[in-house]
Amino acid sequence: MGGHHKTQVATGTRWGKLVVGKPVLKNESSQVQWEVKCDCGKKARVWGYNLVKGKKTSCGLCGK
Repeated sequence: MGGHHKTQVATGTRWGKLVVGKPVLKNESSQVQWEVKCDCGKKARVWGYNLVKGKKTSCGLCGK
């Protein structure tokens, strides 16, 4: 296991300060937008590819 990066977003997985909830939207390219909950308690919607690429690691309101 050690050292491998996650590549799949799924309910319950953690990405930085964000824990993934349910999928809320799928676009025509089959990309999924997820509801996430930040460690600070705020909820947000994030595209899965932004989690995988490390572009989104918090809600943006509590700091990174």
